[in-house]
Amino acid sequence: MNFQKIFLSLNNKIIFLLLLILNLFSCDVLSPDKNEQKKNSEIKTIFLLTDTTKQIKKTFRSGEEFYMIFQLINNSNDTIIYTLGSTRPPIIFTITQANSIVSTSIDGYIFIDIMKSGKILPNDTLITEWKAPNTPAKNPQIVLEPGLYRANVLLPKLNVKIDSIPPLIFEVF
Repeated sequence: MNFQKIFLSLNNKIIFLLLLILNLFSCDVLSPDKNEQKKNSEIKTIFLLTDTTKQIKKTFRSGEEFYMIFQLINNSNDTIIYTLGSTRPPIIFTITQANSIVSTSIDGYIFIDIMKSGKILPNDTLITEWKAPNTPAKNPQIVLEPGLYRANVLLPKLNVKIDSIPPLIFEVF
């Protein structure tokens, strides 16, 4: 008889524990997806191409310089932390044509391979721009020939998830 009471008592405890765990999973305590989605909606990105007077454009003349501008806007209450595997800048721009890299914002530069981190405080913005298609360290300088190109942004590893940044298609004539 004692054994039955112990078994029933243990069985009730297991059922209670299972119900408690199920209840916790239905709350935000163990399911941070809702919080993550809210956080993601508070983080915005802007990626655009402009001429040298900062007018938005997607067509340029061969030999013309232009700006690639990227902004990561942190409207959340949390600090965004990013990590890098070298002393490179946190944002890298690339220009590709077909499946080939034509130019990058770090061409000609050398970086030290060390772990580095940075942060974007709440209500702050990381703004990066590159006067493309060359860098001061690139030798020889290039001239984009007429054709279609893609402008891309490479981000560092972030402690938050953000939507992928689609490439911008532009034309050189």
